[in-house]
Amino acid sequence: MRKFGTILLAAVCCIGCFAGCTPENDDPIDVNGMVDVWAAPSTAKYMQDGRKVGDFPSAEEELDSDFDYPEKSNHTLQFSGIRGEDVGYQLMLEAKTDIRHYNFEVDGDLVNSSTGDTISKDNLSVYAEHYFEVYQPRVFANYYPIVGWYPDALVPIGRYIDRRQDKVEEGNVQGIWVNLDVPKDCAPGEYTGTGTLTVNGATRQIEIKADIVNVELPDEVHARSAFAVWYDMIGYGEGDSMTEETYRAYYEFMLDKRLTPTNLVPEAMTSIEAFVEEAERAAKDPRVTVYSAAQFVTPENTKADAVTLFTALAKRNIELRNSGDETTDLFKKLMIYKYDEPAVNNIPFETLENYDKAIYEAKKQVKTMLADYPDLQESLMKAEHLVTFSAEGISEELYATETEGGVQTWCPIITYFNAESSRQTALERLASNDREGGEDVWWYSCMDTMPSPSYHTDDIALSPRILSWMQFDYKVSGNLYWNVCNYRYYDGGQYVQRDIYNDPLTYTMINGEGQLIYPGSYYGLNTPVSSIRLENIRDGLEDYEYLLLAEQGIEALDGYEGKGREVLGKYFDSLYTGLVYNRDHAVFDVQLDSLLELLDALYNDTDTAKTIIDGLMQEE
Repeated sequence: MRKFGTILLAAVCCIGCFAGCTPENDDPIDVNGMVDVWAAPSTAKYMQDGRKVGDFPSAEEELDSDFDYPEKSNHTLQFSGIRGEDVGYQLMLEAKTDIRHYNFEVDGDLVNSSTGDTISKDNLSVYAEHYFEVYQPRVFANYYPIVGWYPDALVPIGRYIDRRQDKVEEGNVQGIWVNLDVPKDCAPGEYTGTGTLTVNGATRQIEIKADIVNVELPDEVHARSAFAVWYDMIGYGEGDSMTEETYRAYYEFMLDKRLTPTNLVPEAMTSIEAFVEEAERAAKDPRVTVYSAAQFVTPENTKADAVTLFTALAKRNIELRNSGDETTDLFKKLMIYKYDEPAVNNIPFETLENYDKAIYEAKKQVKTMLADYPDLQESLMKAEHLVTFSAEGISEELYATETEGGVQTWCPIITYFNAESSRQTALERLASNDREGGEDVWWYSCMDTMPSPSYHTDDIALSPRILSWMQFDYKVSGNLYWNVCNYRYYDGGQYVQRDIYNDPLTYTMINGEGQLIYPGSYYGLNTPVSSIRLENIRDGLEDYEYLLLAEQGIEALDGYEGKGREVLGKYFDSLYTGLVYNRDHAVFDVQLDSLLELLDALYNDTDTAKTIIDGLMQEE
């Protein structure tokens, strides 16, 4: 099969007034002396001055103004993926004069010349990268961000043009993000097409290629997540356009990125009856991984509240089973997330123990209602009761038993997992059978996690993506994040208003903390606006499915049973140690292409798959 390459040196034919002008492969395309153009993967991010984010000197080194990156020799939007996946790529414009207007439009359907199959042009979406001035960057260890303009918000390019923001000053770089939504029924193979770049009225044709592998991304999301949407914060961005439909649009938007909001929409939280009704829909939605019911289980009346909640869910689930629905499980995605960072918030361990014990006793009581449904009993006893931990991590003082409360789902901050001993402790808790239902382990990202991965605006593009690889590798069940729509600024004491599309500082000295999306009403949209960070989180979650499919494929091969994790470890070894990762996106891109090649072989050519695996196992 064709080997997937990260950088394709493809010349682009010229049209219109530039016919006959063929650029050299080692130079960006020049458009009539106005702009240089090159294409770059979604794992790279470029500041407005042309510097690649992360390509910064140490405190003692001089800034280098010659940003001669290898990807500048690539002129093709090159997508590689599997059926049902979303794949992003970037077209970069470097202005050699003031640009008063630019646009990029896909010319027509992508075509597989060998088979005649097509991918509709409607499956390609084009966005302008909106830049933010970071005037207070974060500095950690060997990573030195610099002040300047960083790209993040991804605005549909037509809306950007409508607001007359399609301008680039001489010497600046402007990114255009193109997203390919690969159809589920897409035939495998190489597809080609073109798009038209317009700059100050002049046009240039850009080549588009898509290599699609005959493997399908599952609808079900296996990497669990709880990314809170602060519904009461949305109005500070969306203003007078707020409705119940707005809340649901935010909820659905996150699900489409393979992320689950921690809570269901506000309407579902008005009563247990409303919650059960909405939970049923969520339980049947393969995109949803959790729904929290913490507000219905108070510290003052924990056991009685929990019994009331569990009983309502159990009654409805029994009704569904009696009506012939044998698959819906209302407990499988249930979460109670009440307590956050006990050390920071001065919450005594005794409070956690009492709350957990009451919930466990309520589970045991309601379990008897489900005697005819052992699968529902199991899900009820495993229902998440999650507590986040900052400095204290996983504490033996909170190990629960049949008679003593503690913690059912541990959720330490990600930096806890940097130590091998901590990762081993987490695995031990995952294997615990100290009480029925066992324990689970999640992690969360918040504030100062660098040089471990972060969701900060001034971190590299790869940072949010690599976290999903680590999550798979370390067997962490879920990922929690405290807010995705922090449309205000927290100054250390209170939240105050800020200019959302101009000021990236969301939290004391941190850019983008708690905000992964932007208000859509500013651009006349009924949905939020995505970000480069969110797209890379989504890509990481799709990578998680790659890894899971690869593990399953390896385990299914004769003679390779039990070898899945060992084989995949060869990919992980070059990408990170603990949670400190290789910040060179080119290294990641090579490993991703190699993993995709393995996936193709596992599900379409097992002899080739065995050859690839044997080669990996021989590597030092």
